[in-house]
Amino acid sequence: MRILFLFTLLLLSLHADFTLIYKLDSNITQKVDYKDDQHILFTILNNNNISEKLLILNDKKYIIFYENGIQHIYEISDELSEPVKESNNTIQYKIVKKLGNSKFGNFNVEKWRVKYADGAKSTDILVSKDKKLYNSIFKVIAALKKLLPADKQQQADIFNMGHGYVLLETGDLKLLSYKENKLSNKLFAITDELSDDDEKKFSQNIDNCFTNVCCNKKSIEPTQIKFYLNNNIKNWKLEKMAKCTDPSEKNIESAIYSDKSNKIIVEMTTGEETSSGKIASLIEQGIKVENYKIKDLLGYKTVSAYLPIIDATITDVILPNTTISIYSKGKKKLYNFAQKALKLRIKNSFSSNDY
Repeated sequence: MRILFLFTLLLLSLHADFTLIYKLDSNITQKVDYKDDQHILFTILNNNNISEKLLILNDKKYIIFYENGIQHIYEISDELSEPVKESNNTIQYKIVKKLGNSKFGNFNVEKWRVKYADGAKSTDILVSKDKKLYNSIFKVIAALKKLLPADKQQQADIFNMGHGYVLLETGDLKLLSYKENKLSNKLFAITDELSDDDEKKFSQNIDNCFTNVCCNKKSIEPTQIKFYLNNNIKNWKLEKMAKCTDPSEKNIESAIYSDKSNKIIVEMTTGEETSSGKIASLIEQGIKVENYKIKDLLGYKTVSAYLPIIDATITDVILPNTTISIYSKGKKKLYNFAQKALKLRIKNSFSSNDY
């Protein structure tokens, strides 16, 4: 850090509030507002729309989702995000060539061509060893590790190049801005109180998801889910199947069954990111579940749980690269319904090592 003439100014510079913005890929950016280690806000934007926030506030951690303009706040439990693994991990790489120096705002930066240990091709990156930028980014790394589960904390180390350097740009990942500015405590304040209009809207959204395919959003004819479902189940009618086309429900197909007084939704999600199931994803985000059970269904791992926050039961059947989720309002036993509703090929065996 540059030498300052007054000791008081030096202290201020070391403890200044700051905001930095990273582009994570072509559509997603992450803004970090850092006041101190008790007031840190991560805001994730998808196509310039806020999709979620992560907040550290007075020794508590929160995840905040946005749906149809309504925010949903959940506290992240310590059991999921701690302990922080003490490490100073750096990305393994070899410098192929140093391509010169430049500026990022007032900071000196260097351009390198490197070859990562896990990649065959070389790539160009921007790095900096400016002390102020280095210290700020390492504060962000430490905050991320407090918010992430222990087995994912190493993801934050992507910014640590070692030898006093931090990463500013590689591929789609790019530091867009860094600014020191006084941050108000109001920026970090949260409330879970909804206005009357928002309360009605939230209730309607929940009802739509338990009474309509694709939560009553855009849909077309299904392509895959029909091969997994039985049309004829005693006392249950398969009302409708659809492929969801709303951008927030990518790779989802949905169906709805009904009897005289209940409705059951069946959702099929595909892709590697869904392979652990809805329940595992909710638990990872710190959402409380009850009556958690694991069973075997024709050789496939089947997980059930009750979610008090929305008064609903979910049962996930984990298939290769696909999860079929069955859910209904209230405390229900959905395993027997899954046995009747799903057409699955028998797998030789289920082992917890498979997942």
